[in-house]
Amino acid sequence: MLNCEAQVITNTPLTASVFSLTLRLPFAPDSQVTPGQFYMLKVSGNIGLDPLLRRPISVCAFDPLTQTLRFVIRRVGRGTTILEQLRPGDPLEVFGPLGHGFPYPEEPNTHALLIGGGVGIPPLLYLAQELSNAGVQVTALLGFRSEKEVFLLDEFSRWGTVEIATDDGSLGACGNVCDLLENHLTNSHWSIAYACGPLPMLQRLEVLLGQDQRPVYVSLEKRMACGIGACTACTCKRQHPEPENRSSLVCTDGPVFRLGEVELDV
Repeated sequence: MLNCEAQVITNTPLTASVFSLTLRLPFAPDSQVTPGQFYMLKVSGNIGLDPLLRRPISVCAFDPLTQTLRFVIRRVGRGTTILEQLRPGDPLEVFGPLGHGFPYPEEPNTHALLIGGGVGIPPLLYLAQELSNAGVQVTALLGFRSEKEVFLLDEFSRWGTVEIATDDGSLGACGNVCDLLENHLTNSHWSIAYACGPLPMLQRLEVLLGQDQRPVYVSLEKRMACGIGACTACTCKRQHPEPENRSSLVCTDGPVFRLGEVELDV
């Protein structure tokens, strides 16, 4: 785990509100960064303590040879606006990798289904790359609001089959990503599924796959202050709690959970 100052290598817009930020670390992490893990980024930098809290951002790509991390981020407020304004050469404090990422399939020759919506899509790109390199067949189902908001499509295509849905039908199927998923419910070829996206998407996914016997893993998003479990701001309820273990923390027990492990009301 690193708590250090990284250097901005590139900061490239992907859509009107989504950008790709690549950082170089001063030295390699002690262990491999797992898809689904995240870093806490200090957005205030040298401008004081406003904003005070770091922002948790999932890893989109990691290259241990070049010691680079990539994050794909949507501008939604003051913190992410500051990140969007960073330029090559600028310093940025990072803390991580944190949390538990997506578990890899235990069996070889596996077919994995990746289900992503909006800014839940970037960590799935890193997962698609790692799975494909391990010989896993990958099918990615990706949902966006419109064609203007589509990003990373070409990069996903390098690692497997891609299906697209847009809310307005401007690209791919008309509808959301769970509409694409319904076409795969009776498909016996996939053996494991991974999902990351907005809460309503995950809640519908639980309805569709909650009774499926195949393993399904979901990555949750929740506001957090520390990323290490000290503040307990990201508590979520377990679906089947034991007396001594009634809740989990998204930052340390997750952000990836097996579907059905925690209540999807975070």
